[in-house]
This record gives sequence, C-alpha cells and structure tokens, in this order.
Amino acid sequence: MFRRAGRDSEPRGETRHVTYRLKSRNLPKGLSRAQPKGFLLKNGWVYILKCADDSYYTGSTSDIEQRVAQHNTGFFSGYTAHRRPVQVVFVQQFNDIADAIRAETQIKG
Repeated sequence: MFRRAGRDSEPRGETRHVTYRLKSRNLPKGLSRAQPKGFLLKNGWVYILKCADDSYYTGSTSDIEQRVAQHNTGFFSGYTAHRRPVQVVFVQQFNDIADAIRAETQIKG
C-alpha cells in the first residue's frame, strides 16, 4: 500500500528524510492520494440566492434545504439577515463539499 519515495536519490552517510506516498491503485474508488483511507466524501452544494433588495448572495453547504431555511429565518447575522426573504435562483450539487467550496470561490471571483 505504501511505497518509499526518493529512496536511492540521496547521498549515503547523510541524514535522510523518508516520505511515503499512497499508491492510487490501492485506494477505494472515489478516493485520491490526498485523502486518507476510510475518509468518506460528503456531498456539497453551491447556491445563489436572490435577496429581497434584488442583490445576490453565493454560498456553499452540505445541506441545502437546511441552509436556505436558515437564511430565511435570519439564523445567520450576516449579509442575508436584513435582506429577507431570499429566493434560490441557482443550485449545483457536487460529490465532495471541497469541490462546492472551490466553485463558490470561483463564482465570487
């Protein structure tokens, strides 16, 4: 499952730092080398809301229904709290919450 990286590239007689890399072929489907074995991916969504003042808010979440309800009840004291009610105008689902966060960052520019 592990292979030693840089094994013969360093001179002998000096202190060597050894790193190990996971071989991708041994990981379960859906996992990359950057994710530890047993790590479960969590679905994510990126969303755009239209506020009552015709402005827009972009966010990401792992539970879209709960998050929209939180925005509409004023649960968050941020941008949407004084711009209610909000209306969902765009939603995109991702297999990994990290991908949804990256999409949110791209949308926001």
